[in-house]
Amino acid sequence: MSFVDPAFDTEGNGTSADDHPLGDIRLGERFIADAYHALASAGYLDNTVFMITFDEWGGFFDHVPPPHVIDDTDPATVDHTGDGTTPTDGQLVPDYTQLGFRVPTIVVSNLALPRVVHHGPFEHTSTLRLVESTFGLRSLTARDANTEDIGQVLRRERRPAVPPGVIPVSSDVPGPASDAAAVCSASSVQSVSPAPVGRHQFAEAHVLHKPGFPTGAGMVGFGQEFRKGQSG
Repeated sequence: MSFVDPAFDTEGNGTSADDHPLGDIRLGERFIADAYHALASAGYLDNTVFMITFDEWGGFFDHVPPPHVIDDTDPATVDHTGDGTTPTDGQLVPDYTQLGFRVPTIVVSNLALPRVVHHGPFEHTSTLRLVESTFGLRSLTARDANTEDIGQVLRRERRPAVPPGVIPVSSDVPGPASDAAAVCSASSVQSVSPAPVGRHQFAEAHVLHKPGFPTGAGMVGFGQEFRKGQSG
């Protein structure tokens, strides 16, 4: 099992490849393309699962309330040095049974069926559960023992590999010509999305509150407002 991380040390000047604010997301696309083709060209995707996911949701609105999970973490055994001093939902110590908002996850392997959308619900320890079930390892905590195994999206029979040329290589991804051009600012040249391929009709979206309105507390305030509406 390996963790492959992009460059984080240049987040401050906006040239990192981790899709973090200030940086150009096309650098992140190039990073994923390089990692994919390193595996695919070596034939490793026949017995390797390449998972692309994120550590948090980026602050975007999500209409699905985050669920709770089974977790036996004892807060007294956790080092809370550096934690914030502003209570969230009236408490400083986090509720370890409470998940956050959803994050995207893509599973790439010749053991994975194409275009499968699975509702899980999966969470980050679902990857750990896959490792444990694959190699016959015992669970580390109650959290991974009770989570859904993301291996549900895999099958035992290998499918034919994706033909060369179908997945763009990093040089096919248009991007900044220099580090200076990668920094997002008011003078940046914006990317232009291609025209939609389909002709689907979408319902008009409801207008959301502006950040911090009406409670002045951003998403925390929205969550409080949402729960009031649910209980009312």
